[in-house]
Amino acid sequence: MNNSGFYNWLTVKDLDAFAKKTFGEMPLSDFEEISKLIKKQSRILEVGCGTGRLGLEFLRMGFNYMGVEKQEKYIDVFRERGCPEKKLDMGLSKK
Repeated sequence: MNNSGFYNWLTVKDLDAFAKKTFGEMPLSDFEEISKLIKKQSRILEVGCGTGRLGLEFLRMGFNYMGVEKQEKYIDVFRERGCPEKKLDMGLSKK
């Protein structure tokens, strides 16, 4: 099922509300605890990075992060939030 058109009308606010309702808030202290378990020189690959909820925190903490996402709208939101272009990939090609 191709639902890519569904995502086109969603706003950043819609996507944020959906993520918070679905996954809840992850306090910064949780990120700090996770970051203690990962060496700074480690690479983090997040497949299905969505709108950057986790990725932006990893980038802010100085990790070598790369996010992959199939939904173009999510990638657009991640970019709007300030993710460097080279840190994102559209992932699966559309055929």
